[in-house]
Amino acid sequence: PTSYKKGNNNNDNDNENNDNENKNKSSSPVKSSAKGGKRKIPIVTANANDDDDDSTITSTAPPGYSKKDKDFRSHVVANMSPLAENGDDECGEMTISILCALSAFDDSKEAIVSSGMLRAIATGTIFESNSLAMAYLTMFGNIASSTEMRTKILNDKTIEKFQAMCFTEDSYIELTVIKTIYSLSCAYSNLKILSENTFPLLNQVWTSDSTDMNGTGTLSGNKSEERLLFIIAILHNISCGNDIEQNKLVSQGVVDFIWDIWQEIQTIPRICYL
Repeated sequence: PTSYKKGNNNNDNDNENNDNENKNKSSSPVKSSAKGGKRKIPIVTANANDDDDDSTITSTAPPGYSKKDKDFRSHVVANMSPLAENGDDECGEMTISILCALSAFDDSKEAIVSSGMLRAIATGTIFESNSLAMAYLTMFGNIASSTEMRTKILNDKTIEKFQAMCFTEDSYIELTVIKTIYSLSCAYSNLKILSENTFPLLNQVWTSDSTDMNGTGTLSGNKSEERLLFIIAILHNISCGNDIEQNKLVSQGVVDFIWDIWQEIQTIPRICYL
């Protein structure tokens, strides 16, 4: 943000005009103070004196950050529950699109999660649409980017929704899903829920037709290696939980899964290590 003063508009004195123009050019930027690593949003101000042509003009707040904007977003989130709970696919599509836009603002994230709308959105057939699946994942990622919110956004229906997205067998959607799950697995308090039904989804993604394999059945391409790296990293994080989480993984077939892929990953040290 910058600050400048209007020069005197005096046609009778060219030298004075030139001096004022030079002042305008050399005005120094206003430094905004920061606290806690966050940059303060400048407040819209305009101090003008009718008797004086020298008016100070300061920068305005970025669009969407005014109190009026925040109040509007708060009102929207507070009144969207009937739309999310309707159960109709079209209402679900509108809900996801709106929440995706709102999730870009920090002041809306807590309200979105606490409203229960994420759990209320019916899986239905709406996640067969790649654009809606990405909108949901974008919203989820925006909220889960906060360490505090990461432990609040996960619920018992989350993996079910992710699984519905992966039925489309779109490689980009699948990669985004497992990256999202990996982010969730980095919070210790999420491991209990993730141990319940995450492994079948990971196995589904790995055996998907969209998996990039060559003719010999071995890994080919960075995308497949990246996908497998995140799958193994998720399983590693869950296995770092207590005995209950570990036993659930074993009962779901994680040992057989590792045995099946071992031949393919022996040449990838970091995956072998995990």
